[in-house]
Amino acid sequence: MKLPVCAVHRPVGQWSMSKLFIWLMSSIGLTFFLAGIVNGMTGMGPPTMATGVLGAIIAPVAAAALLIVPSLIVRTMVLSSFWNCFA
Repeated sequence: MKLPVCAVHRPVGQWSMSKLFIWLMSSIGLTFFLAGIVNGMTGMGPPTMATGVLGAIIAPVAAAALLIVPSLIVRTMVLSSFWNCFA
């Protein structure tokens, strides 16, 4: 059975790479945003929530690797504010 083809000769229902990239990046960003809100309300760390949600979207190993990024950003900001105290 052939799938219907749209104007750009792509089967209907197939996502383009740019739409998939936008969806993936926005879902990762939303996950970290919600993990930050949960952290502020309950005191649970963002990795607790973000690992489970990201593990459902992407491979768990990649989800664990992504948790390094926000931690590195926050620690860099803290370190830069520490060095500004001595200037």
